[in-house]
Amino acid sequence: MEGLIKKIMSISRAIGTKNFEFMKERGYRRVGIGQLAIARIVLNSPGVYADDICRELELDKATVAIGIKHLIVGGFIRREVDENDKRRKKLFATDKLLDVGNEIKQQIGIQIEKMTQGFTKEDLEIFEDYLDRIKTNMSKED
Repeated sequence: MEGLIKKIMSISRAIGTKNFEFMKERGYRRVGIGQLAIARIVLNSPGVYADDICRELELDKATVAIGIKHLIVGGFIRREVDENDKRRKKLFATDKLLDVGNEIKQQIGIQIEKMTQGFTKEDLEIFEDYLDRIKTNMSKED
């Protein structure tokens, strides 16, 4: 069973490496897997708040804030003050992110297709159930 964590980490690194190489080929060297996940959410949900991203990715505020900062500095997303609550900021994709956004979505699709090659729909449903159970176990208080 100790090999399980090694396999999970190996898969995670492989996905991160592919995403990093994908962005590097396009001249965006400082966009990692975390920023791509945030960028995908901003692309799919214009005007999203940082705390919504935290919930969706199940990451703490500091981690998401750093990722957002990198994307803003890189020119991929922009912040706008919420008209109804001046303390909150909405996040939007810039033209730069919109230009590469479809390629990002395609890249994610290619990765999913590659990862699930040879699995039946039923296999994937069972596997997703197992992952949900692992996630639930890991989120339980000791």
